Amino acid sequence: MRRIGLIGASGAVGRSVLRHLRQAEVGHLRLGGRRADALQGLARGDDEVVALDLTDTDALGRFCADCAVVVNAAGPTTLVMDRIARAAIAAGADYVDAAGDEPVHERLSDVSHGDRCLLLSAGMMPGLTALLPRHLASSLDGPLRLACFIGGLDRFTPTAAGDYVASLGNGYGQPLAAWRGRVVPRALAVRQDEDVPFFPDRVAAMPYLSQENVRIARRLGLVAGDWYNVFAGRHLREAFGRARAQLGTAAPADAIKTLCEAAALDLVGCEPYQLLVYRLEAGSVSRSLMLRATDSYALSGAMAAFAALDLRDGTIPPGLHFAGEIMDPGSTMARLRRSKEVIALEIVDGVAAGEAAFEVGAL
Repeated sequence: MRRIGLIGASGAVGRSVLRHLRQAEVGHLRLGGRRADALQGLARGDDEVVALDLTDTDALGRFCADCAVVVNAAGPTTLVMDRIARAAIAAGADYVDAAGDEPVHERLSDVSHGDRCLLLSAGMMPGLTALLPRHLASSLDGPLRLACFIGGLDRFTPTAAGDYVASLGNGYGQPLAAWRGRVVPRALAVRQDEDVPFFPDRVAAMPYLSQENVRIARRLGLVAGDWYNVFAGRHLREAFGRARAQLGTAAPADAIKTLCEAAALDLVGCEPYQLLVYRLEAGSVSRSLMLRATDSYALSGAMAAFAALDLRDGTIPPGLHFAGEIMDPGSTMARLRRSKEVIALEIVDGVAAGEAAFEVGAL
């Protein structure tokens, strides 16, 4: 039997991928990472452990050999980019990237991958954030209006902070922009110290329209879409401004350190949580979804693991895809409900609140 290979297995996302693969009773894994001792503590049964340098092309090729699927949970994306994907293609393996957004997609768009399947952005955001509105929109007709709030209280790993810092300059999205049948710059304002349904405390909600959001808006035919990143911790909210300023005067490592330290301060005496809250309106009908998990890394790992299971089962056509835009929403939702790291997942139908309520984000 050909293995599933997991690179970055000892990281926050990699450990979640591994937990979800274990829950699905997947064995025969190949675990890769920088430190063999950390990997040995994760291995079971006939798992194989490989110490791996991501800059070593030959080592990546040996890791991918005989794998049916290679899952990349390593980072930051600016370091990994398309190097693992190319090694997987050369070895005849399918590929899942828990990150790997538009810049990686662009690099791979002209690569010959034969009958292989490559799934990028198979994390929480981007990834799950594309799949959930697709699920909500099923069986709803008419002009659709979507409001979304994503965030909570969470730690920042250096890898995640590095990806965030890199996103500030790679054209991933537009702060304050909204969708009104087209991209409208500066259509929304930051909402400070507000009550947002399902969030346990008052939060700051910062509008952000990503390229993924735009693709989903076009796919669903939205007439309006508002997306907010939500921050429950004061220190992290304040750190974002400092981090942006540091990028102009210091090395990215300083901005990364600022974000990690601020997130750690916010978590003192608190339990982390991650919430994804959506409301979709179609005429007089409203449908809301709330997903609460232990943290963002748990959801990113779950999504990447479910993508790997889809590739193993042959349910995704060959080609280069964004995971949240090609995976089946129904089967993914069923798997999420079985995840031990998903605390709550609720969908509620009701009467639309109307345009005035929509614009202030009431659910």
